[in-house]
Amino acid sequence: MLGRLREILLGNWKNKGVALIFASTIWYVAYQSELREESLKVRVKLNPAREDRVLVDSLVRLGENETAPFTGDLTLFVTGTRKEIDKFKEILPGILQIELKAMTEEGFQSGVHRFTSEDLSFLGFTLAQVARFEPEQVEFHIDDLKEKMEKVVLEVPPRLGQVTETQLATPSEVKLVGPGSLLESANVVAKVEFPLSQSEFKGKVSIRVDPPTLEGYDLTSLIRVEGPKEVEATVRMAVKESVFDNKSVRLRFLLPPVKFPIEIQFTERTIPLLFKGPEREIERLKQDIQKPDFFVAVPVLEAGLSSEKEYGFTFTEQDLILKGFSDEIEISQHPDRVNQGPWSCTIRPVQQAKE
Repeated sequence: MLGRLREILLGNWKNKGVALIFASTIWYVAYQSELREESLKVRVKLNPAREDRVLVDSLVRLGENETAPFTGDLTLFVTGTRKEIDKFKEILPGILQIELKAMTEEGFQSGVHRFTSEDLSFLGFTLAQVARFEPEQVEFHIDDLKEKMEKVVLEVPPRLGQVTETQLATPSEVKLVGPGSLLESANVVAKVEFPLSQSEFKGKVSIRVDPPTLEGYDLTSLIRVEGPKEVEATVRMAVKESVFDNKSVRLRFLLPPVKFPIEIQFTERTIPLLFKGPEREIERLKQDIQKPDFFVAVPVLEAGLSSEKEYGFTFTEQDLILKGFSDEIEISQHPDRVNQGPWSCTIRPVQQAKE
């Protein structure tokens, strides 16, 4: 039994080996000769025909009223034998450069490029053929490549109670290069940030194109800054002043200690005043002046007081005392009292007043 099986498997082995090799060769040739289709992805770069032109955008149409940015990925559906397709893969570049030959006019232009085998003509003759492309075409806009010098604007975030006194950028201007239709609307901004406890900053800050987008276009990628991407910034802050006027400020007389009764003769219980000072202090003053215990004080000199005779004196806005606030707040004449003289006041001993 075993001998019979050995004879079947190994008998006439030379002829059987030749037949096996011959059959394998026929299979391999048939396998390689079989026509097939394979999809290959390649990166595409669209280039204007002239160096003084620039691609603004490229779009793929998804529907009648819908488009999406062209990612740069192009799918080739290649037909041929395995050998022909493998050869095609070897000569296909990593990035396919496509020149927009027809777009050579001046100014902003719209166009459509349909992908064809002509885009691959530089590869020379190949047996493998591209049956179709996906996407089939792209829509695009190109424009003149322009340049301009643009002033660097230092951007200091708002700081409560402070105002920018000095701001200087070195260099003060930089060169921008990009599509002419977008370049005129582009600015150069450098944001300067430093602690509120500091009133001065000096150092390098990065610059950026602003606004980052315009009419749907990404300016940060379309417009480039030639030269340094940083500037030396100098910023000095000052106290921000504010003005506040009130027509009815309560008034009190600040008297020294006296050993006899007196009477103050002053007809007005409130007076109009104008306040000027740091914004923070003025904002607090606006709140406090509404409180019933708020007042400004008139200082009275002890030397003028007497138990035997009346004491008359005058005072102006500059004589008033504002307690609980910074000395930086100035009290001045209200617009309603322009060109009017000082106020007059009389202090009399009570006994003399009765007589």
